[in-house]
Amino acid sequence: MDLHEIDHNFYYLHVIDLFSRLSAAAIIRRKDSKVIVDKFMQIWVGVYGAPEVGVYTDNGGEFNSQIFRDMAENLNMSVKTTAGYSPWSNGVVERHNATLTETINKMRESSNLSWETSVSWAVHAKNSLLNVYGYSPYQIVFGRNPNMPSSIVNKPPALEGTTISNVMGKHLVGLHEARKAFIAAESSEKVRRALRKQIRPSGEKFKNGDKVFFLRDNQWKGPGWVIGQDNVVVFVRYGGTYVRVHESRIKRDIDVERKQKIIHKHTAKSTPVRKPQAATYNNTEPDHDLVYYESDDEEPHQNDTENDENQENVEESADESADQDDSHAGSLNGSLNGEDRS
Repeated sequence: MDLHEIDHNFYYLHVIDLFSRLSAAAIIRRKDSKVIVDKFMQIWVGVYGAPEVGVYTDNGGEFNSQIFRDMAENLNMSVKTTAGYSPWSNGVVERHNATLTETINKMRESSNLSWETSVSWAVHAKNSLLNVYGYSPYQIVFGRNPNMPSSIVNKPPALEGTTISNVMGKHLVGLHEARKAFIAAESSEKVRRALRKQIRPSGEKFKNGDKVFFLRDNQWKGPGWVIGQDNVVVFVRYGGTYVRVHESRIKRDIDVERKQKIIHKHTAKSTPVRKPQAATYNNTEPDHDLVYYESDDEEPHQNDTENDENQENVEESADESADQDDSHAGSLNGSLNGEDRS
């Protein structure tokens, strides 16, 4: 929802469904919450019902008022506002405002129609001719486009293009002029230039406690301290109050950022980083033979066999030692006997 100034101190209230892009609009001659609530009830709630999700508006005083919040509470409807001085935050309605305003101005130039009639037929042309997901907003919401006069389906009386009623003639002119003006506005270079200027960079995130400066009335204010962020809206504590600022109209304190970088740099230098060394093994073969057993019962049997073999080896070694001792003793005795004979 947006209140768009179409002329000096002259506005129209534009309500648009974010899914289907269906629009409703009405002329507002006074920027007042009571008038806006009255028009919103007439052009939207009385026709389509209260939005279940809620409404998204700018931070203007006419929307951020007790009367508007009271209406929302009675309709079980939530109200979410953008950051101040950031019309691009409500980008969908701003883009459609540009096309709708161009259509209305072209209609006013080509025909002597009132503001109310021009807005009414301009909205009708937008809802029936705009292509969203391959369908018009009317087709998405109602399942079909409304039955309106057309040169393809007109019957002979309608093809005459004459009427005895000035009122009917005025609306027929508005119908056809609005269609021509909307098609021209969609391809208008003027509209494309306006939309290109509204593109703003986004994506920067702020942390709680960040020291920042923010733009208000094209003047830098601050310093302030960030206390939170909701999507593109940054909440800044500024003195004893807090303000909501779009992320593209805020910047961090450069001195604080520089000090943090210097501290981080010295900390990184004073803290040596040890690289982990991988262990290397030169001997890739096992130190002993691996023996596998089919079951646990075979292991003790194998151990018994090995013990018997070890015992036999010990006994054989003992017998060989005894034979060697006897042979050595015999040799000694022979030597001694020979010496005695001599």
